[in-house]
Amino acid sequence: MTAPVKWLAAAVLLASAAVAVLFLLDVHGIRRGCLSSRPDEVAYETGRQLYQDAEREIAAHQYSGAGAILDRALSRLGDSYPVGSARDQSGEAVAAAKAAAASGEFQIAAQLKHDAMSQRLSLFERRVRLYTLCQSYLSRVIH
Repeated sequence: MTAPVKWLAAAVLLASAAVAVLFLLDVHGIRRGCLSSRPDEVAYETGRQLYQDAEREIAAHQYSGAGAILDRALSRLGDSYPVGSARDQSGEAVAAAKAAAASGEFQIAAQLKHDAMSQRLSLFERRVRLYTLCQSYLSRVIH
């Protein structure tokens, strides 16, 4: 073998080893993203539509209505959004929103739920990107 071929073989071997280590250590949720079930895109679309409806309610200063819509959106999305080690603090925000709503602070409650839903939608989109990337990579490797 010539020197350039040896360098290329070494680079391929090193890259493969790096991918294997990342996969085994589950860096950024790669392994869980690849091995997870297909993300529930119907739940995402329903949740996103309700989120947009709630934004219109907030813009119209109808905070109690927005809170009710966001409750439905959060329920619809369920737990289909997390992947890997991404931090999800939206549960604390939802709990704080419920406490704010119980004390009559509907504007604060709606904003907290809005922020929580925004974070969950973002995490879901990340999960879909990771799943799609993994599936395309696996299809190229297998075929």
